[in-house]
Amino acid sequence: IAPPDLLALLSSAALGRLFGLVVTDIAGGPLGGPDTDWIDPGVFALIGCAAFFAGVTRLTMSLTVIMIEITNETHFLLPVMTAVVVAKLT
Repeated sequence: IAPPDLLALLSSAALGRLFGLVVTDIAGGPLGGPDTDWIDPGVFALIGCAAFFAGVTRLTMSLTVIMIEITNETHFLLPVMTAVVVAKLT
């Protein structure tokens, strides 16, 4: 049996990925082009996981830094930071 924190992170990442897949289906067309390069379900999973964890633990800066360090993708900083702040304020 997994600890509740792990289940919460996995379920929030799964919901974020599901949302990313819906966005991918709505966008249509070939993915990987210059207009659709930002559509990646994995990025939505990362943002969903960070937002949920920020809402539960009320961490902001440290969680944003941890998520960016885990992925090593600095261009995700603004979406992750926005999601974390909105989740904390909510």
